[in-house]
Amino acid sequence: MLTKSLIVITANIILFGVLIIVLGYLIQKSTLVNQLHDQLRINSQEWASKLVISDIQEAMKEKSFNAPLQSELRSFLDQVGYNNSNIAQAYIFGVELENGRNTSIAAMPTNLTKTFNEMGMTVGSMYEQPVEVANGIQKMLDTGKITYTSFYNDIFGTWTTILYPLKDDRGDTFAYFAIDTNASSIPTSIGKYLITSLYVFIAFIILFISTQYFTLRRILPEEESENK
Repeated sequence: MLTKSLIVITANIILFGVLIIVLGYLIQKSTLVNQLHDQLRINSQEWASKLVISDIQEAMKEKSFNAPLQSELRSFLDQVGYNNSNIAQAYIFGVELENGRNTSIAAMPTNLTKTFNEMGMTVGSMYEQPVEVANGIQKMLDTGKITYTSFYNDIFGTWTTILYPLKDDRGDTFAYFAIDTNASSIPTSIGKYLITSLYVFIAFIILFISTQYFTLRRILPEEESENK
């Protein structure tokens, strides 16, 4: 009787505790993601407003990163986030989504032009986007609005990207301006929350079981004596 009662009570407490931890995880994640997105939007809006659509359209016709308009755009992109450590880089791609994920290179900052040159790629070359970015591009095309990608990982860390649709005179989206931001703090913070919650929960369960064991052990014999 003692063991059965203790198991039932403990099982209910564990179930309730797990639900609380899961709910806390979802709230924590949502709050951190929203804060990061809001910060990214604030940091990127001013830069996006400075883009000249006609210059981008003409730059996309050039075939070298060293061409006149490409050079101007590269200087501009190099300055994006220069004083903001959270912003990794800014760039411009087309929106073709060939084979589901390939988009054309439109304009790159200096660090990326070097990388693409080493890969034998230049303006107009097709680049395979991460799945999460491709999904974000498709969502941006469907809504015609600024879009955030879900988190994605590469060898450099965890990222999220804000996508600004660039539209021509007819209102069609022909490219997008994107800014990557470091999102590594999100999984780190959530991981710390889960570990802390787990430790506290385990300590509580141990304390609860110990307390209930001695309490039930004292109460049950008294009840059995009264029933005789």
